[in-house]
Amino acid sequence: MRIITLLLCSFSIATASADCTNAYASATYGLAHAKKSLSANNFDHQQYYAERALTAFEKTEGLAQNCGCEGSRNPILNGMDNLRKAIDPKDWEMGRYYTKKALANAQELMAALDVCTSGGDPVSYSDSFEEVSEGSEDLKNPEELEAQLMLKRLAELTLLEMEKSVRELGRVLDCPAVADLKTQWSQKTEEALEGEGLEDTRAYYRKQTMMVQQQAMQALSACTGTPADEAALSGKN
Repeated sequence: MRIITLLLCSFSIATASADCTNAYASATYGLAHAKKSLSANNFDHQQYYAERALTAFEKTEGLAQNCGCEGSRNPILNGMDNLRKAIDPKDWEMGRYYTKKALANAQELMAALDVCTSGGDPVSYSDSFEEVSEGSEDLKNPEELEAQLMLKRLAELTLLEMEKSVRELGRVLDCPAVADLKTQWSQKTEEALEGEGLEDTRAYYRKQTMMVQQQAMQALSACTGTPADEAALSGKN
C-alpha cells in the first residue's frame, strides 16, 4: 500500500512538473514574439507578433495554473492586458510602448516559471532578449538564438526533472545509491550559444542526457551487485 501511495504521489508530481515545463515552453514563445513585436520596423509586423505573443500568454495561463505556479499569475495577466493594448493601439508608438511593457511581463513570467520548475533562483532574461532592430547585421540570427535559448532552458529543466524522478525511483526501490544520486551534467552558458549552431546545442544536451542515464545505471548497479554495462544489457530481466 505504501508503494502504491508513493507511485501515485510520484505520478501527480510528474504531471504537475510536465505542466510547468509545458508552461515554460509556451512562455518562451510569448517572450520571443514580444521581442519580435518590439523590434518590428512597421506597424503590421508589430501587431502581428503582438497577437502571437498574446496567444502564447493565453496558453501559458492554463498550463501554469495546472502546475500550481502562483508566482506566474500576475505577469501573465498583466502581459495579456498590455498585449491586447499593443494589438489595437492608436498609433505605432503606443503599440511599441505597450509591447515593451509586455516584454517586461514576459521576462518576469520566465523568472517565475524558473522557480516553479527547478526550485532554484530566478534567471534574468533581459540581457538575452534586449531590443534589436529587424535585420541587424551586428548580432547572430535572433530566431536561431531564440531557438537555442529555448532548447537550453527546456533541456536543463527536463534534466532536472529526470534527476528528481531517478531519485524518487531509488526511494521506491530502496536503493540509497540512486535515492541520493547527484548527477554531474553541466549547463551551457548563453555566451557559448553565440559561437555555435542549433544542432551543436542539441548534440551537447544529448550527451548530457546520456551522462545522466549512465550515472543512474552505475548507481543502480551498487544496489543490485551487477555491473552497469551488464545491467543495461539485461534490463528485460
